[in-house]
Amino acid sequence: TVAAAKTCRSDEPAPPAQIVTLKDLQAHSTSTDCWMVIGCGVYELGNYRHGGGDIVYSWCGADATTSFEEQHPWRYAALMLTQGARLVGTFGGGGAAEVPLMSALELAKHDGLQSCWTCLS
Repeated sequence: TVAAAKTCRSDEPAPPAQIVTLKDLQAHSTSTDCWMVIGCGVYELGNYRHGGGDIVYSWCGADATTSFEEQHPWRYAALMLTQGARLVGTFGGGGAAEVPLMSALELAKHDGLQSCWTCLS
């Protein structure tokens, strides 16, 4: 699978012209160095304070658009920018999409009503 560039929606914040590749994105995949794709933009979330806890950091280095759309209205993307998030650039795609492996220990952290994950094989 190849990660494709994304077209910006009219109701999302306009990202800077800097193009962020999949390789660039995946280099920022920890809670203290966290970039993720939301819509067409790449957001840096190292200083972002998420009201829902650490669940947001499971998307570091990846495309969080689908999860974001399921949880928030698009106007929330602009609100994130007032809460420590920063728009780094536009997602340009490129390269093979790699899904990071998750350990059983990480999966076990998400076993409650507010954050319930399961593993399918």
